[in-house]
Amino acid sequence: MNYNKLFKGEDKYITWIKDALSELLETKKYMVMNNRELVTERNFCMVLVALIYKNNYEEMERGLDGRPIFFSGEVSKVLYDINGKKVVQPDFVIHQSNNPADGLKQLLIAEVKIKECSKDAYRRDIKKLSEYKRQLGFQKALYIVINNTAEEIKSIALSTKDVELKNMCFMVVEDINNMTINTFYLDN
Repeated sequence: MNYNKLFKGEDKYITWIKDALSELLETKKYMVMNNRELVTERNFCMVLVALIYKNNYEEMERGLDGRPIFFSGEVSKVLYDINGKKVVQPDFVIHQSNNPADGLKQLLIAEVKIKECSKDAYRRDIKKLSEYKRQLGFQKALYIVINNTAEEIKSIALSTKDVELKNMCFMVVEDINNMTINTFYLDN
């Protein structure tokens, strides 16, 4: 497996995800493939999170300050708040607290795009991640993109207006069969 290092002090949660993604693409691809095509994002995320748990369970149980770390996945595409307004759900989050006011415990929020789509769809996801960080106090955001180029995603991210790219990590797998994970941060 081939993947680019971020920098010397790579974030451990990003490393957990990158290692699980690497394992998924190398040995468990059959769990998210159907007739040589990727299945749903929800399926993909479910397998990815299961691998993260498997590989890091003891450390997650020890957690931060003796409190465990949790992964929460998207339950449904269509959720509504108490006023009947549709609520957008992230693909998965890493947190120690469900309370948005407890910003230090909202560790990472992630979106996944497994099929090539329009530039506007990628921009919507990048804006959504930026807003989640701003409104809910997540420390980091992660955008995993399968089947596109790192250069294309960099270009789209940098051209997206009104977003905060600081502490936003991108993982791009250009070819599911090649399995190279290009990982980068963009800072604006």
